[in-house]
Amino acid sequence: MGHAYLIAAHHQMELLQILLQLIDDERNDIYLHVDKKCKEFEEEAVKKMIQKAKIHFLKRKSVTWGGYSQIQLELELLKESTQSYHDVYHLISGVDLPLKTQDEIYNFFDVNKGMQIVSYDYKMDMDDITNRMAQYRIFQDIYGNKKNFLFKIDAISVRLQKLIGINRIKHNSELIKKGANWFSITHEFAKYVINKEEEIRKRYKFTRCCDEIFLQTLLYNSSYSTKVYFNEDANRCYNMRYVDFQRGNPYIFRINDEELLKSRPELFARKFDYKIDKEIIFNIYNEIMNRKRR
Repeated sequence: MGHAYLIAAHHQMELLQILLQLIDDERNDIYLHVDKKCKEFEEEAVKKMIQKAKIHFLKRKSVTWGGYSQIQLELELLKESTQSYHDVYHLISGVDLPLKTQDEIYNFFDVNKGMQIVSYDYKMDMDDITNRMAQYRIFQDIYGNKKNFLFKIDAISVRLQKLIGINRIKHNSELIKKGANWFSITHEFAKYVINKEEEIRKRYKFTRCCDEIFLQTLLYNSSYSTKVYFNEDANRCYNMRYVDFQRGNPYIFRINDEELLKSRPELFARKFDYKIDKEIIFNIYNEIMNRKRR
């Protein structure tokens, strides 16, 4: 029972510690993966900090932006956490913060019991989907978002594949959907995703940024699609995360955004940066801890 927090972190250990304190609740299990490239992480220090929740550490691996390793990590977090039953599985990053207390988050899921809190993009850009999926991107999991010589080799390879007619999605019978990769899902759907692991590997190995596609596509083409949370204010299926792509990619919240963040209905927000503005981080921490004590 209770909730499972699946955290994918790769830096900002000071911020991660504050996030962990805000979700440290006896009802929660925390499943934490910290990228192997992060040198500042100290497992023992984190263990001592958690007082109420149960925390589980996944074996550390190197995860690359845009690569299949991101999907693999999500699957590993789901496989580890579903060994015990949880009502809800929240995937969040290490630079997220909750905007609500744990009681408020639990109340939201009591009202929306059995719903999948997953986002779908309002409009589908098929050129973008094709760019991510149609050809094999052999070196994506090595170069990530760095445009080095392997990126150039992949770009040449993609052009050659197009010339000889390679299109991995041409005969795909499923409707492809896309959205933010952060989610809150039920135990039943989490197990459904895990059972599709081999299918996921075949379809998304050597693709680009398909962590924003694989789960949405599975959900949309399954019987669970009838129980996706629809947010009336946003007028779309929405994951209840506040992320601002109007001011950044995404925008990093600052102290001037404090009143805005307090007024938001979402459960979580990203992203924050301890080095750019730690005052907003501590103010959110104090606000939530004060509401918790009332």
